[in-house]
Amino acid sequence: MGRKPQSAEDGWQRILVFTWRLPAPPPPASQPGGGVVSAPPPKEPIDLCKEHPEIVACQTLGEAPAEPVIPQQTVNVFLGADPVTGTCPADIMVPMPMGLGSTPLSWQPICDGATGIRPIVLGLAMLSAGLFVFRMAKG
Repeated sequence: MGRKPQSAEDGWQRILVFTWRLPAPPPPASQPGGGVVSAPPPKEPIDLCKEHPEIVACQTLGEAPAEPVIPQQTVNVFLGADPVTGTCPADIMVPMPMGLGSTPLSWQPICDGATGIRPIVLGLAMLSAGLFVFRMAKG
């Protein structure tokens, strides 16, 4: 347990460090008379608003308008399960071959199954929404 890893296979990572030298700056340019050319004197800073008074950075803003009055109203909201259930579609008449008439195809078994699992689906939806809110509040 007290052994330190010694190679990359043991867990150490090798790091390569590169260094290099920058080239020396070129010598100053000389004039034909033998003198050295000096850098031009620094310019005075430009007053941007004197040069271009129409730009947005130089505009005066003034006062903000007063806040508008927003009307308020109280609304009662029901956040429970919807007690209204859906309705089944009408039966489909399927024609039988060889002129034997037609037979109805009922949607009632499918509607009964959907009505039976409705509380389970609503419960799972509420549980997942509660977990979502709990995890958001937990951070």
